[in-house]
Parts: sequence; structure tokens; C-alpha cells
Amino acid sequence: MLLQVNRMDPRWACLTLFLVLLADTARGQGCGLSAFQHVPQTHCPGYENLVDRPQVGSVEACAKACCNNPACKSFQYSIHNRCYLISKICSDEEKKPTPMGNMYDRIQDEAKPQASAGCGLSAFQHVPQTHCPGYENLVDRPQVGSADACAKACCNNPACKSFQYSIHNRCYLISKICSDEEKKPTPMGNMYDRIQAGPSGPRRVCEHQRLSISCPAGQQINIVSALYGRTTRAVCPSGPIRTTNCRSSTSLARVRASCQGKSTCSMAASNGVFGDPCVGTYKYLEVSSTCILAPPAVPQGPAVAPPASRAPGCGLSAFRHVPRTHCSGRKNYLSRHKAGSADACAKACCDNPDCKSFQYSIHKTCFLINKICTDEEKKPTPIGNMYDRIQGEAKPQASAGCGLSAFRHVPRTHCSGRKNYLSRSKAGSADACSKACCDNPDCKSFQYSIHKTCFLINKICTDEEKISTPIGNMYDRIQAGPSGTRRVCENQRLSISCPAGQQINIVSALYGRTTRAVCPSGPIRTIDCLSSTSLTRVRTSCQGKSTCSMAASNGVFGDPCVGTHKYLEVSSTCIPGPSGTRRVCENQRLSISCPAGQQINIVSALYGRTTRAVCPSGPIRTTNCRSSTSLARVRTSCQGKSTCSVSASNSVFGDPCVGTHKYLEVSSTCIPSKRMVEARETLQGLRDVLLDLEEVAEIEQETRELEDMGEDVGMAAEDDE
Repeated sequence: MLLQVNRMDPRWACLTLFLVLLADTARGQGCGLSAFQHVPQTHCPGYENLVDRPQVGSVEACAKACCNNPACKSFQYSIHNRCYLISKICSDEEKKPTPMGNMYDRIQDEAKPQASAGCGLSAFQHVPQTHCPGYENLVDRPQVGSADACAKACCNNPACKSFQYSIHNRCYLISKICSDEEKKPTPMGNMYDRIQAGPSGPRRVCEHQRLSISCPAGQQINIVSALYGRTTRAVCPSGPIRTTNCRSSTSLARVRASCQGKSTCSMAASNGVFGDPCVGTYKYLEVSSTCILAPPAVPQGPAVAPPASRAPGCGLSAFRHVPRTHCSGRKNYLSRHKAGSADACAKACCDNPDCKSFQYSIHKTCFLINKICTDEEKKPTPIGNMYDRIQGEAKPQASAGCGLSAFRHVPRTHCSGRKNYLSRSKAGSADACSKACCDNPDCKSFQYSIHKTCFLINKICTDEEKISTPIGNMYDRIQAGPSGTRRVCENQRLSISCPAGQQINIVSALYGRTTRAVCPSGPIRTIDCLSSTSLTRVRTSCQGKSTCSMAASNGVFGDPCVGTHKYLEVSSTCIPGPSGTRRVCENQRLSISCPAGQQINIVSALYGRTTRAVCPSGPIRTTNCRSSTSLARVRTSCQGKSTCSVSASNSVFGDPCVGTHKYLEVSSTCIPSKRMVEARETLQGLRDVLLDLEEVAEIEQETRELEDMGEDVGMAAEDDE
């Protein structure tokens, strides 16, 4: 018997609402706060990956909002009850500490097949406000009404690897996943890249177990994030859990040291490796990794002569970059063609035995040239760059193992002025930016911004040139030669020296133990051991000197881990010596002056005695004597002035060693005055504005190309009809 229903009956509307709520419950069944990994007091800066900001009243409601949004991969929840849904799981480098809220990352399942019954928007990585210009990789343009429908169209097309979906509801299926260099910013739509299956992804093992990672032949491990501790009760629940706010600060560093760049690796999830971040809580190790292409192996045995047209390893690194320049006149041009990147243009030049340099324009036009133009022939231009073939012995493209660890991190800093910039490009991580610098023989440092923009620079900027900024970081290449990292075992002495005219600059220092690989001959009870006085003691002994020596002993640094054989590790560089070092004996006056337009910069100061060779005429009871107020008092009297005078007396500095005849020693430089710096910064600011205007014009041009692309494909469809 059929049930007759009156749809005007209010009970029908009530039943309909119930069925809708039931469907919503079924869709997010089991999905809630436990489906996310808690990363406390952390946020992921930037708005480019923001999916939505729903109005909710609790962190559980924010989690459910993320569960119900297929594009949401993580969310932030603030102490002001604000919920931000995010289209990606931010890496450890992208995450920044904050007291204002917490991150929650969706716990990933095992990799799913690319095309399955459940394939939809969640099978694609969202790259917001981006498009991939050009028509050559367009597969189809189906008429759909949502991003989810566009995703399903891509799932059902075996040739589709990614798609674009515009704010005008236009869907473009694409036959490839465009690289970061090919992707361009646009306000008119978004890219969605198919998430690749394979050995990449997060792995977890419980405490006291081993975690193994491997990649296929020709690929190597890239560690994205690592956690040893506990941020959820859902993983490894069989042991005691006293807290879910527990993370070892050494997690990422230890895992990268064991696995980064290898084809296979294994490590123990134990306190012996990572330390114990939460005593009494059963912990686990969680590692997210990807497999990336390994660099080409260095051939062994007798060398085989390469073809005459191309030098071995010839690519962009075989050319010197001359930014925003072109060579006037066309008489030396060999050819002109379209190239997808500067690297492709470089390879075309490598393959042509007559090519000595090339130009690459912002319109992706490549000009091969049969000579290296002189400085007089080169002319400035805003629309392209010159690349001159480097003459002489071929240089290796990248040092073995060169990556982020080859650079010194200078956080929240940038180098003012653009005259030394080699290039600007998008990079998915600071590590990728470091590799680009490694591959460019002219690159000495780089900047990486929170907007994933990578700037390669042809020098290491001085402390005066570096300016604080909240939107990025500097990375300076660690110099070879007398500078570098030195290690000695406990009870030995470590010595550092610099060439004439240079002085020691201490970058970092460690007395203790953080690895078993260094000085392994003695007892090792822990590898989580660091003396808090390491850097201070080493800088006191060595900073600003041309040579120094210190003992790696508990008597100097204290004993941070009793019963463990320790070592001293010091990283240093040699920097140009100060403009001058002046000394006067006790009860005399020391004067400093700088030329017009410059001001005094105090590098170091000492009132006391550290040697018998200076001012030897008075009584000397000790040579281990230094007033703690030396630098502060001299800077108060002299810093920023054009001329100054200070008295070498106990009344100014106190008496650090009664009965010993002391002296005052001051090292200083002359730097441009504040007014000169402000004038230069104003001028540079105007230049930067002009550069920003160029970038806006480029984005507008790409936006028009995207709209034209839609119109062209649309007209083609109409013609087919």
C-alpha cells in the first residue's frame, strides 16, 4: 500500500529538514576534532591559502566546518574564537609561533588511487589565486557550475593532471601539473593540482619502535615535517597519556639529519634520539615526507668526451646573469624563439656551438647571440635579462649536499636595495630557494618571503645593509676557507685564525653533545646536552680578534651533562677588520673622528687588561681583567657621532682589577651618517615602487590572458557546434 503524502503538510517540511541533517551527519561521520593533529600556539601566516572563515563558537565547531569543506586541509582557531579554514597543511618552515591561537592539521589517510569512485575536490591540492598561462596543455573546457564539478570532470578524464577554475565558473582541464615557475598570480581564479599517489605521505610509529622511509630508484627523500611527542589521543593510545601538548624541539632536525636526501633510512622513536619532551607520557614519531628527483650521479671511471655542442652539465649555472639588460643591435643574433623558461633558453644556447650569450624576456622570448657584449653595448631594459657564458674551467652546478644547511639563517631580515638581486622567482620552500642559489655560481645569499618568493643575491649583505622585516628571512652562504665549523673533543683546545686585515666573527657555538657521530670514543649517556654559556664564552675569547684559542672543558663552560663525553663545536667567519683600533693607557683620553657625511660605529671596547704587551709601565697583577661596562659606556659616548672623546679611568668604567694598571682599547668603523642612509632608503623606496608597478602591470596582463583563454576556447566550442 502506497503512502499518500500531502507536500503542503508542515510535517513534510519537518521530515525533509530531518533527512538533510541526517545526510550532513553521514557525510562527516566520525570526523571531528580527533581527526586533526593539534599544533599548539602556532599559526600559518598569509591569506593566500584561506578557504573560509565561518562564524563558530568553539574549536569543535571549527573542526566540523573543516570536515564539511572538501577543500579544507587544516584550520586555525584563535583565543578570540575565530576560525580560519586553510586549503593546505603548512610545513614546519611555514608555521610560526603565536600566543594567540593554535593550528590543527587533518590527519592524512594512506594514499588513495588517483581515479576512484570517491575522486573529487579532495583529490586535488588547492593553489589559490594562480593560473598556468598558455594553451598548449589545455585538454578540455567542460561546462560546469562549481569547482567540485570541475574536479570530477578532471577525475573522469585520464589525460587530466590539474585544472583551473575561474571566478566566472569557467573550468579548464590541463594535461600536466605546472611547476612553480610556470604558475602566475591572478585574482581571477585558482589552480588545483592532482595529489600524487606513491611512497610519499605521513608515517607514524609508537615510542620504542622504528620508522622506515624509502623512495623508488632515481628519487630521494625530502622531509616535510616531523613530530616526536604527542598532540592527540587518537595515535598510539595504548600507553599512559598525561598531556597532548608535547613536542620535541629537535624533531625536524634529527629526522632530516638521518633521512634528507637519502633513498632509504630508518630511525628509532625514542628519548635517546629526540630527548623526552613530556616525562610519563607515551609518545609517537610522525614524519611527513615526499620523494623528489635525485640529482644526477657523478660519473665514475674514465671521462667520456661530451658532444662538442654542449659542455657537461651545461645549463643556467653556466651563464652569468646580468639582470634587466639587453644587447643593443641585432647583427649578432643567431636566432629568436619562444622558450618556457630561462633554463630552457640556456639549454638552447648550450646546444648551439656558436652561442656565447642569450637574452630572455618577460614575454618568454629567447634570443641567442654569437658574442658576449661589452658593458658599452649592454643597455638597461625593464623587460628582460642578459646571460653571458662563463669563460674558462667549467664549474659544478651545485656542491654535493649543498642545501639549506649551507646557509646561515638571519631571521626576519632583508637586504635593502635591489641593485644586487640576481633573480626573483616563486619557490615552494626555503630549501628549494637554497638549491636555486646553490645552482647559481654568482649567488652568495638569498631572501625567502612568507609569500614564497625567492630572491637570489650576488653578495652577502653587511649588518648595516640588513633591515628588519616581518615578511621574510635572509640566508647567507657559509664561507669556505679559514671560516667554517671546527670541532674538538672534551679536554682539547680549539684554535681559530683569520688572514691579515680580517677578524673573527663567531656565528654559533656548542659545548655539549647533540649527535653520536662526533667524538664517539667516550661514554655517551645523552645527545640532548648543550651548555647555555657556549656562545657567550666563545665570543668573549674570540670575537673581533685575528686569532684565538680556548679549552673545551667543564672548567670553561660548566658541565651540562655529567658522565657524557662532550665536544666543542664553533662556527665562525672571517670579516673585514675595523677601520681602526685605538688604545690609551689608564688616566689618558681616547679620541675618535670620522670624515664629513659619516658617523662612528663602535665594534668592540675593552677597559681592563688581557695582555702584558699594552701599557706595560705600571703594575700588572692579572691579564684576565675586563670591565663589563666597557662597550656600553663607549657606545653611549661615541655611537652615531662624527667625533668623540672618552676618558680611560675607573670613574667611567669602574675598577675591574684593583692594583693593575689598565688600558682602554676601542675598535670602530666609519659608516654613512643617518641622513645619508635615509636619503638612500628614500631613493631605493622610489625604485621599489616602480618595480611593484611593473609587477602589477604583469599581473594585469596575465589576467587578460586568462580571460582571453576562456573566450578563445568558448568561441572554439561554439564553432564546433
